[in-house]
Amino acid sequence: NCFDSLRVVRALHGLRKLVVASLVVVLASGVVGMPTRLYVGNLDREVPAGKDDIEDKFRKYGKVLEVWVARQPAGYAFVTYDSFKDALVAIEKEDGRTFQGRQMNIQLSMSKGGGKGDGG
Repeated sequence: NCFDSLRVVRALHGLRKLVVASLVVVLASGVVGMPTRLYVGNLDREVPAGKDDIEDKFRKYGKVLEVWVARQPAGYAFVTYDSFKDALVAIEKEDGRTFQGRQMNIQLSMSKGGGKGDGG
C-alpha cells in the first residue's frame, strides 16, 4: 500500500544519508586510500559471472585490486578497491541495479578473509 511504499522510500533515503555520512567521516580521518572489499550478492547461481565480467562492471568507479567469484556455492563475488571512497561510489551507483538478469545486492564486506576457502 501507499504507506509501505513511503516507509521504503524513507528507509532508502536514510541509507543514502548513512553512506554519505560515512564518506564524510572517512574523508576527515584520512583513510580514503585504504583498500576496501565489497560483497556483491544475488548473482546468477546457475551460470556464474566471469571474473572479467565483474571487473568490467566495477572498474569504472576506481582501481580494482582483486575480484573473486564464488563457484561452490555460486551466487556472489568480492571486489576489492584501492580506496574506500571508490568502493562507496560503486555501492551507490550499482546496488540494486541489474547485472546479467539479476538485481545485485552490494555491501561493504565485513569479512577479513581472502575469499579463497577461508569462509570470506
